[in-house]
Amino acid sequence: MDQQQRQQTQQIAPLWRPEFEHDNCGTGFVAHAKGVKAHSIVTDALEVLNRLNHRGGAGSDPDTGDGAGILTQIPDALFRKAVDFTLPEEGQYAVAQIFLSRDPDKRAESEKLISETITASGNTLLGIRSVPVNLHACGNGARISAPWVSQFFIAPKSDSKEDASINVVLYVLRRLIEKAAEKAGHDVYVVSLSHKTIIYKGMMHAWQVADFYPDLCDSDYKSALAMVHSRFSTNTFPSWSRAQPCRYMSHNGEINTLRGVESSTSAAENFLHGGLLKDMIKDVLPIIQTDGSDSMKFDNLFEFLWLSGRPMPQVLMMMMPGPWSKDVTMPEEQRLFYQYAACMMPPWDGPAAITFTDGKLIGSVLDRNGLRPARWILTRQDRMILSSEAGVVDIPAEDIVRKGKLGPNQMILLDIETGELKEDAELKAEYCKGPWHEWLKKNLIKTDAVAKAPFKGSDKQTIEHMQKFFGWTYEDRMNTILPMTQTGLDPVGAMGFDAPLAVLSKQYQPLFNYFQQLFAQVTNPPIDSIQEELVTGMDVFIGKSGDFTQDLAENCVKVHLTSPILSPAVYQKLMKGIDGFKPVEVPMLFTREQGLQKGLEAFFANAEKAIQDGGVLLILTDRGASEELIPIPSLLAAAGLHHYLIRKGMRGECSLIVDSFEPREVHHSACLIGYGVKAIYPRGAYEVIADMVKTGHITNGEEKAIDNYIHAVDHGILKIMSKMGISCVDGYIRAQIFEAVGLSQEVIDKYFTGTVTRVGGLTLEEIEAECLKQHKKAIDEMGEALPSGGRFQWKRDGEEHLYNPETIHLFQTAVRTNDYQLYKEYKKRICDESRVTLRSLLGFKKGKSVPIDEVKPVERIMRRFKTGAMSYGSISQEAHECLAQAMNLIGGKSNSGEGGEDSARFGTNRNSKIKQVASGRFGVTSEYLASAEEIQIKMAQGAKPGEGGQLPGTKVYPWVGKVRHSTPGVGLISPPPHHD
Repeated sequence: MDQQQRQQTQQIAPLWRPEFEHDNCGTGFVAHAKGVKAHSIVTDALEVLNRLNHRGGAGSDPDTGDGAGILTQIPDALFRKAVDFTLPEEGQYAVAQIFLSRDPDKRAESEKLISETITASGNTLLGIRSVPVNLHACGNGARISAPWVSQFFIAPKSDSKEDASINVVLYVLRRLIEKAAEKAGHDVYVVSLSHKTIIYKGMMHAWQVADFYPDLCDSDYKSALAMVHSRFSTNTFPSWSRAQPCRYMSHNGEINTLRGVESSTSAAENFLHGGLLKDMIKDVLPIIQTDGSDSMKFDNLFEFLWLSGRPMPQVLMMMMPGPWSKDVTMPEEQRLFYQYAACMMPPWDGPAAITFTDGKLIGSVLDRNGLRPARWILTRQDRMILSSEAGVVDIPAEDIVRKGKLGPNQMILLDIETGELKEDAELKAEYCKGPWHEWLKKNLIKTDAVAKAPFKGSDKQTIEHMQKFFGWTYEDRMNTILPMTQTGLDPVGAMGFDAPLAVLSKQYQPLFNYFQQLFAQVTNPPIDSIQEELVTGMDVFIGKSGDFTQDLAENCVKVHLTSPILSPAVYQKLMKGIDGFKPVEVPMLFTREQGLQKGLEAFFANAEKAIQDGGVLLILTDRGASEELIPIPSLLAAAGLHHYLIRKGMRGECSLIVDSFEPREVHHSACLIGYGVKAIYPRGAYEVIADMVKTGHITNGEEKAIDNYIHAVDHGILKIMSKMGISCVDGYIRAQIFEAVGLSQEVIDKYFTGTVTRVGGLTLEEIEAECLKQHKKAIDEMGEALPSGGRFQWKRDGEEHLYNPETIHLFQTAVRTNDYQLYKEYKKRICDESRVTLRSLLGFKKGKSVPIDEVKPVERIMRRFKTGAMSYGSISQEAHECLAQAMNLIGGKSNSGEGGEDSARFGTNRNSKIKQVASGRFGVTSEYLASAEEIQIKMAQGAKPGEGGQLPGTKVYPWVGKVRHSTPGVGLISPPPHHD
């Protein structure tokens, strides 16, 4: 992180965090299929970049873009005339393009440090060139923060002239420079360091790149390929370093599993052989540099795996696997390779179109959902053009030899030395070959065929005691567990949850309730977990981390779970012990005398010892809870241990399994999984199910009820993942896609490291006090009925609610009797007396009064009022039209929402001034379908497509296009063309 970024972070924390850095952009490349270098390749690529400018972003300074850049082969002819020192033959020297401080003294110090590092590493510094730049070509914001750009020409040490050997030497050198600069506190960013490629980029708009770097306009700047990128910095700050291309790839999309894959990669580092990097691996670790964006971190691992000896296409197949668990049409060899890869690393999941190159191979790949566009053409002049858009270069139709677009999980690759263009099927056939079938068959232990085993429940008194210790309520049993066992689905509540935040509640709250699930925003589309179930997966692999730098049978030594929720039979199988997977129970308990902090320290120490004694499956259990032993909240224990082991460098040695009476809701299991738990045995839920079978509340039998419960939790976790655009639960594990509300920063930093928290709250001592209070209450009330709960439905003795019988009565009476005083009483109860939301704690801070003649009249202020975009289908017709009428009355604007609005409202006071139109998600869903017969009948009655005629079974808007037939007997009302 450069000095500017550090200052920005300090100024605006905690609203901004480095992990918020995501990219959604435009990317593409131009290449000559026969490897012929030409300046026209560069100019065409710059034209592609210009035409992708709308995919980039800008802030309040409209002339400063979020970032843009171009990667090309090293322009040898240009450099030979631009430098005053002798260069070796092309391909035998490297160029380090580096951003340095513009301060002359600081720059001199950095140049000296870099030069010394180059020499000390056995490489030879040939000379330094200051890159000519035009600072007037970029906006003021970019100009103020612009770095000095220098090129270091290096003769790499190498006993071999092979590219692979030189690449390794240069990679190690770059990491040494980065580490030395970080240690010395120098502002240094290595844009690229290669003997094949070079990158010109910056914090600017696409059309500014060529103006900023005059090199790119020189006719001697020749290349056979060029990759470009226009960046949209999602919810984050742009910077010079975060502009793309990255060193080997460009990324349009977002990585939603970032925290999890970072953690997994870090955990695996102690197990890595390193392949071609084996003798220098200590110089390059850690693999992922934490101050980068999600794209840059993807590039870090991509680079490491490629340089370790894996082919580029295979690396991408490992990091972005296809839907191997559910796609029955997938060739078996592909399925086996993806399953083998899943044994080594979780997927880098999220919407992604990636272009990549090493200077010789260039290609592109889409994620398993295909939620980003990538279109390509090949011309008679042997040029290949691929981009996020069609028409980025003007090519006459008669010059196009081949064209196509990438679909979900598809890849294309061009070798410019051989002229060979390989499409998806050919690439998968080549790079998925291997002994995976034999290795998986011999080493992977499957649990899907484990024979059913009866659940051995406790006696009624023990269950009642445990329910009290763990804060269960009558509502938990009847409104959560019972529906799940009956329907196999997570019970759904209405919108407008009005119970207090956990930190504001007067009732006992499990620690899970202090965490809020995040969801996909802005550019990051959620997945339809029902319609798109094919691309989802609930498969989990437990065991030690594998070595993803080598293909070994040992990488498959894992236990394959088809669900993170363990059935009694699978749990018993694991506890009996599987060769190579020693289970060790680690109690999550503490005593009053010991206290929670020391209890956690003892818990961590016991877990560490268990690993040292050969434990692979750490069973975190609270079975021993009693009047003397108090359970540690399972989420605190599991998340704390997860981060403790990361800091100890031991995380890859084991898998965490939670055996607890506490988790009962889907959210509880999702929290545990999100913070590093691989599998959960919800013992309390099973105990309650067994008890409710005995009492007659559950009538479909214990075995079926437990199966339904597991399915309900799986289904619920899948829905949660889908809202964040995550397809595989193995990617959701460790991903920490939560925001904490009501926990202190100290608790977060130590036990939930990296979690977003904007509001402070409970310290560890206060969490301990809550645990002790609940434990004492449980002992005092032993033998009494469970409390009602009332969290989801108001109960007289239950949880407080913002809308309760009293407030609702006041509101209804005030409206019916037109009694303003009653309405004021209602407002007082809701706004002034209830303390259930964060906004109820806010107040106006009295400041200096403003003269009334400086204040705009109320009529002008109200013109700025706008309603949120609520679709017609989300609220009633009356409410939707009432909002429009209210805004029109005061001069504001209402928003129609994505559903549009009835044309009968046009020209009336019910008309919404803001029209929001959704074009569907990258494809056609069932809401647009109607039978061909229905369409013909309706059209015969005079309805014309495009005029908003409502056809039976369809949703049609005024912008609807022509009717087309996609399958026999089915007509389709076309949605408008989609623009990302």
